[in-house]
Amino acid sequence: MVAGGHDATSRTTGWPAFSGEPDARRVQSVAMDLARLHGARQFYTLAVIQEAVHRQGLSADQACWAYAVLARRDDFDALYALHPQPLDYTAMRCQFTAMVPASPSARPWRPDDGDAPTLHDVADILNEALQNLLDF
Repeated sequence: MVAGGHDATSRTTGWPAFSGEPDARRVQSVAMDLARLHGARQFYTLAVIQEAVHRQGLSADQACWAYAVLARRDDFDALYALHPQPLDYTAMRCQFTAMVPASPSARPWRPDDGDAPTLHDVADILNEALQNLLDF
């Protein structure tokens, strides 16, 4: 962010400069919006994430986090291919899940529960997916 609270924008690409840390509550609001409208899934399309990002009023930085958390790697990489700063999908997902501690007393969430996932549920889903990638 630059003075006045506006995102700095690259003059050559038009992309906002990425400078933020994830705001887990803002990303969770997008995840919950998507689960409510489209059902709970591990990944969503860029189009539905974009719609949810706009409905929730996320900044460009937080939208980037939402895409990293909720989109498939190839979609994220294609979307940010021309970004002036390298954005590492796996590192962003790891950073996001590390900041959301698992709740030891929470029961595991499943898509067929009918409830929207909590922030801990999103972190558990990402942790499981990352572990599956590491085991691959």
